[in-house]
Amino acid sequence: MSNIIKNVYRCDEMLEDIYQIDDGIEFVKGSATRTDEGYIKGVAPVAKIGILRYRLPNGDIRRELVNADTLFNSDSMKTLEMKPFTNLHPKEVLLDNRTVKRRKIGTTGETVKQDGEHLMVSYVIMDKDAVDSIDLGRKQLSPGYRCDLLLESGNLDGEDYDAIQKRRRYNHVALCDNARGGSSLQINIDHCDGFESDENFTYNSLTTKKEKIMPKINIDGIDYEASQEVINSHKKLATKVTSLQGKIDAHTDGVSSVTAERDNLQTKVDGYEKEMPGKIRDGIKNRIRLERLAEVVLDSKDLDKLDSLENIDLKKKIIVASYPDSTIKLDDRDEAYLDVRIDGVLDGLTEKKKEAVNSQRQISAKKFDENKRDEKDETKSRNDMIDSLEEGWKTDLDDLYSKKKK
Repeated sequence: MSNIIKNVYRCDEMLEDIYQIDDGIEFVKGSATRTDEGYIKGVAPVAKIGILRYRLPNGDIRRELVNADTLFNSDSMKTLEMKPFTNLHPKEVLLDNRTVKRRKIGTTGETVKQDGEHLMVSYVIMDKDAVDSIDLGRKQLSPGYRCDLLLESGNLDGEDYDAIQKRRRYNHVALCDNARGGSSLQINIDHCDGFESDENFTYNSLTTKKEKIMPKINIDGIDYEASQEVINSHKKLATKVTSLQGKIDAHTDGVSSVTAERDNLQTKVDGYEKEMPGKIRDGIKNRIRLERLAEVVLDSKDLDKLDSLENIDLKKKIIVASYPDSTIKLDDRDEAYLDVRIDGVLDGLTEKKKEAVNSQRQISAKKFDENKRDEKDETKSRNDMIDSLEEGWKTDLDDLYSKKKK
């Protein structure tokens, strides 16, 4: 079984919790200058001798040795010439002629050389967003490349390793925030000619001077210059205003709902107020009707309890008393059923009721004739006649009640 793994992709950016080989100690090599066009160019270290740590898919750590034979191999160094610079490593992993256009921010040059333990390369970065990233602190460098791995363990200066990298072939160099090879692999900002890392400075290519500019904030479609502190404060206030407006809108909706519910209830109350007098009159008439009927069909014992009975209970007693020879079960019957049965009870009294009504009509008509010449009492007489006709059936029940007592 071979102990060589061929064509492994490597990028020397720290994307996981694996410590750097120099423990973050920064020592700067190379230089950088800014051109009239606003580009950044110079020479910077992109790799160094040492042991790099990579996390494997199973979670284990593989320690890979990059020795001088691999790093400074002339064929390998030649593959670093004129390669694309990127802002972070590309999602495509390796660039080609289909992807380089949208990822390239600059390029390496033709100078690739050894400087002690470091591999140095010339470069130029042209993209404005990338230059801004450098101004804001993204200045470490990480090469993307393919290599072969010799699975051979050993020790370098007291530190163990598990494999040795061979035949590096470079594809690109990326700006990154945390180089796997250590913080010494970076653009030397400190030595840039007239190059200040103030995010509020911009380079004016027409005057070749730096000009202080203010950041901008857009309010109602208009851009205003202001200090970053003012902009931050405005954004916080705007967020609070939005939050408060949301609460106000929610409360407004709630008030509208309550108001609508109140108006609905008021409409119902108004309807009840209009209907109530009629319902009260109907209720009284119905109660009187039941009590008159009860006086005809109930015995004195039940009549003594008349005032304590609800309409439904009184109806049941009237029905049971009217049909003494039948077995009637009314416990689960509703009022609609009981009303029909009450009408049946009244139908049994129809003939006697007619006699009483006719008699009452004759009496009312006689009274009307006697009073019709008296113009002042004409209206009263007419109303008396109508009342007599409407109340005639009660007299019938009174007669029946009187006869029952005799």
